[in-house]
Amino acid sequence: MPDISATHAAAACADKADVTPASCAGTSNTATLDAAGRPAWWQHFEGRALPEIRFVEKSLTEFLDFAAEKHGQRIAIEFQNYKLTYSALKDASETFAAALRLRGVSEGDRVALMLPNIPQTIIAFWGVLKAGAVAVMTNPLYMEK
Repeated sequence: MPDISATHAAAACADKADVTPASCAGTSNTATLDAAGRPAWWQHFEGRALPEIRFVEKSLTEFLDFAAEKHGQRIAIEFQNYKLTYSALKDASETFAAALRLRGVSEGDRVALMLPNIPQTIIAFWGVLKAGAVAVMTNPLYMEK
Protein backbone atom coordinates (compact mmCIF):
# COMPACT_ATOMS: atom_id res chain seq x y z
CA MET A 1 0.00 0.00 0.00
CA PRO A 2 1.44 3.42 -0.91
CA ASP A 3 2.55 5.81 1.80
CA ILE A 4 -0.12 8.47 2.06
CA SER A 5 1.01 9.92 5.37
CA ALA A 6 1.20 13.44 3.93
CA THR A 7 -2.44 13.15 2.87
CA HIS A 8 -3.37 12.00 6.37
CA ALA A 9 -1.46 14.91 7.89
CA ALA A 10 -3.27 17.37 5.62
CA ALA A 11 -6.61 15.77 6.50
CA ALA A 12 -5.81 16.01 10.20
CA CYS A 13 -5.09 19.71 9.82
CA ALA A 14 -8.15 20.39 7.69
CA ASP A 15 -10.62 19.32 10.36
CA LYS A 16 -9.14 21.54 13.05
CA ALA A 17 -10.73 24.91 13.62
CA ASP A 18 -7.62 26.28 15.31
CA VAL A 19 -4.94 25.33 12.77
CA THR A 20 -1.50 26.64 13.60
CA PRO A 21 1.81 26.16 11.80
CA ALA A 22 2.98 23.81 14.56
CA SER A 23 -0.11 21.62 14.33
CA CYS A 24 0.36 21.25 10.58
CA ALA A 25 4.09 20.57 10.64
CA GLY A 26 5.10 18.44 7.72
CA THR A 27 2.26 19.50 5.45
CA SER A 28 2.91 21.52 2.35
CA ASN A 29 2.63 25.28 2.22
CA THR A 30 2.75 25.88 6.00
CA ALA A 31 4.83 29.04 5.55
CA THR A 32 1.91 30.90 3.94
CA LEU A 33 -0.87 31.47 6.45
CA ASP A 34 -4.15 33.32 6.12
CA ALA A 35 -5.41 35.93 8.62
CA ALA A 36 -6.74 33.18 10.90
CA GLY A 37 -3.33 31.44 10.94
CA ARG A 38 -4.45 28.59 8.69
CA PRO A 39 -2.35 27.20 5.83
CA ALA A 40 -3.06 28.72 2.40
CA TRP A 41 -4.55 25.46 1.10
CA TRP A 42 -7.28 25.68 3.76
CA GLN A 43 -9.44 27.96 1.57
CA HIS A 44 -9.84 25.16 -0.95
CA PHE A 45 -11.18 22.70 1.65
CA GLU A 46 -13.11 24.86 4.11
CA GLY A 47 -16.70 23.70 4.34
CA ARG A 48 -16.07 20.56 2.30
CA ALA A 49 -15.08 17.11 3.38
CA LEU A 50 -11.76 15.82 2.13
CA PRO A 51 -12.14 13.03 -0.40
CA GLU A 52 -11.88 9.52 0.90
CA ILE A 53 -9.27 7.47 -0.89
CA ARG A 54 -10.09 3.81 -1.36
CA PHE A 55 -7.47 1.45 -2.66
CA VAL A 56 -8.52 -1.60 -4.63
CA GLU A 57 -6.22 -4.51 -3.95
CA LYS A 58 -5.67 -5.81 -7.48
CA SER A 59 -2.63 -6.38 -9.60
CA LEU A 60 -2.11 -4.17 -12.63
CA THR A 61 -2.85 -7.08 -14.93
CA GLU A 62 -6.23 -7.52 -13.25
CA PHE A 63 -7.06 -3.93 -14.19
CA LEU A 64 -6.24 -4.66 -17.84
CA ASP A 65 -8.31 -7.86 -17.72
CA PHE A 66 -11.23 -5.91 -16.24
CA ALA A 67 -10.95 -3.19 -18.92
CA ALA A 68 -10.89 -5.84 -21.66
CA GLU A 69 -13.92 -7.58 -20.17
CA LYS A 70 -15.95 -4.44 -19.45
CA HIS A 71 -14.83 -2.19 -22.33
CA GLY A 72 -13.35 -4.67 -24.79
CA GLN A 73 -14.27 -2.79 -27.96
CA ARG A 74 -13.21 0.64 -26.73
CA ILE A 75 -9.96 2.07 -28.03
CA ALA A 76 -7.10 1.55 -25.59
CA ILE A 77 -4.28 2.83 -27.82
CA GLU A 78 -4.45 5.28 -30.67
CA PHE A 79 -1.18 6.07 -32.38
CA GLN A 80 -1.09 7.81 -35.74
CA ASN A 81 -3.45 5.66 -37.87
CA TYR A 82 -3.17 2.64 -35.58
CA LYS A 83 -5.92 1.78 -33.11
CA LEU A 84 -6.00 -1.07 -30.62
CA THR A 85 -8.96 -2.05 -28.44
CA TYR A 86 -8.69 -3.23 -24.85
CA SER A 87 -9.49 -6.79 -25.93
CA ALA A 88 -6.80 -6.70 -28.61
CA LEU A 89 -4.31 -5.18 -26.14
CA LYS A 90 -5.02 -7.97 -23.66
CA ASP A 91 -4.64 -10.64 -26.37
CA ALA A 92 -1.40 -9.13 -27.72
CA SER A 93 0.08 -8.78 -24.23
CA GLU A 94 -0.81 -12.39 -23.39
CA THR A 95 0.84 -13.53 -26.62
CA PHE A 96 3.96 -11.57 -25.69
CA ALA A 97 3.86 -13.01 -22.15
CA ALA A 98 3.71 -16.54 -23.57
CA ALA A 99 6.70 -15.80 -25.81
CA LEU A 100 8.67 -14.53 -22.82
CA ARG A 101 7.85 -17.66 -20.82
CA LEU A 102 8.96 -19.86 -23.74
CA ARG A 103 12.29 -18.02 -23.67
CA GLY A 104 12.79 -18.78 -20.00
CA VAL A 105 11.46 -15.65 -18.32
CA SER A 106 9.93 -16.60 -15.00
CA GLU A 107 8.16 -14.88 -12.14
CA GLY A 108 10.24 -12.14 -10.55
CA ASP A 109 12.72 -11.86 -13.44
CA ARG A 110 13.51 -8.40 -14.69
CA VAL A 111 12.93 -7.65 -18.36
CA ALA A 112 14.41 -4.46 -19.81
CA LEU A 113 12.31 -2.74 -22.45
CA MET A 114 14.11 -0.27 -24.69
CA LEU A 115 11.46 0.94 -27.09
CA PRO A 116 10.30 4.36 -28.25
CA ASN A 117 6.81 5.65 -27.51
CA ILE A 118 4.92 3.27 -29.79
CA PRO A 119 2.05 0.81 -29.24
CA GLN A 120 4.48 -2.12 -29.05
CA THR A 121 5.96 -0.58 -25.90
CA ILE A 122 2.59 -0.76 -24.18
CA ILE A 123 1.99 -4.31 -25.40
CA ALA A 124 5.45 -5.37 -24.21
CA PHE A 125 4.97 -3.68 -20.82
CA TRP A 126 1.69 -5.50 -20.17
CA GLY A 127 3.19 -8.74 -21.53
CA VAL A 128 6.09 -8.57 -19.09
CA LEU A 129 3.67 -8.05 -16.20
CA LYS A 130 1.42 -10.90 -17.38
CA ALA A 131 4.49 -13.16 -17.48
CA GLY A 132 4.97 -12.35 -13.78
CA ALA A 133 8.18 -10.46 -14.44
CA VAL A 134 9.21 -6.91 -13.60
CA ALA A 135 9.26 -4.39 -16.47
CA VAL A 136 12.38 -2.23 -16.43
CA MET A 137 11.72 0.68 -18.73
CA THR A 138 14.77 2.22 -20.36
CA ASN A 139 15.11 5.26 -22.58
CA PRO A 140 16.30 4.49 -26.11
CA LEU A 141 17.44 8.08 -26.48
CA TYR A 142 19.75 7.95 -23.44
CA MET A 143 23.40 8.39 -24.28
CA GLU A 144 26.26 8.16 -21.84
CA LYS A 145 27.94 11.52 -21.36
